[in-house]
Amino acid sequence: MDDIFADTPEERLTTTAVATVETAQRRALVDSYDDAEGYYNFQVGEIIGSRYKVFATHGRGVFSSVLQARDMKSGEGDDAQAPQVAVKVIRANDTMYKAGQMERAILNKLSQSDPDGRKHCIKMLHSFEYRNHLCLVFEPMDMDLRGLTKRYGRGIGLSINAVRIYAMQMLVALQHLCNCGVLHADIKPDNILVNERRTIIKICDLSLIHI
Repeated sequence: MDDIFADTPEERLTTTAVATVETAQRRALVDSYDDAEGYYNFQVGEIIGSRYKVFATHGRGVFSSVLQARDMKSGEGDDAQAPQVAVKVIRANDTMYKAGQMERAILNKLSQSDPDGRKHCIKMLHSFEYRNHLCLVFEPMDMDLRGLTKRYGRGIGLSINAVRIYAMQMLVALQHLCNCGVLHADIKPDNILVNERRTIIKICDLSLIHI
């Protein structure tokens, strides 16, 4: 009597075909440099945009991943002298790409109205396309306000002096956005960056805005 649980030749052929398709899909994924969700798979030491040498990641959000890199063009080829930048790599997705284009347009508008960078909105230094990803290059900041509060607040929050300074800078940034006809729709501690000396904050992540 035939074993009713044994694979038939047709079933084995189907299984082999599925495995072949899955292998091809994985190979195509690797060839595209992206993971299954459209995030770019970077390599430490990789040079993107012909000038930015990646040395670490700075996190991942819904719209993008952020890489830490050095601008080798400005550093004349010397890693130690090259200035640090943050490179926001937008996900390979039509919706995310359009949001990235909108953010780039808004950042350009804010920068033109604040050439000296005194209005406490993150400054975009450069933008470029790389392996089907829109990339936005920003001035370096050390951490976000949520991370700062966790590290230094010790469960009771930041000092009143720090709150006063940051609040004044936030009001300057909000006034600048208002003057430029921009409404940030996602202001939260994660989208407020702090410099290494903890003296300056800047609003970032303008992918969710209204004009």
